[in-house]
Amino acid sequence: FDPQLFQLIHFELFPMTVTYTAEEYVALISTFSPTLAMQQAERLMFLDEIQSVIDEKLGGSVRKDYAMSLALAQKR
Repeated sequence: FDPQLFQLIHFELFPMTVTYTAEEYVALISTFSPTLAMQQAERLMFLDEIQSVIDEKLGGSVRKDYAMSLALAQKR
C-alpha cells in the first residue's frame, strides 16, 4: 500500500497449513503457469513423477504452509 495515500490501521497474519493428497497436489500444480507452459508430453510426465514421489516417498500426502494477511487502512 502507499503510505502517502493510506494510514495503516491494523495488520495481521493468519498462518495455515494445508495437507494435500498426491492427487490434490498434482491437480493444484497443474494450474500453475510454468506447468501449463510445458509441452503436453513433458507436463504429463512431470505431473506423474510428482504424484509418484508423493505416493511412494512421502506417504501419500504433502503439507504446504501458507499465510493470509489482513491489512486495514484508512484513506488520508
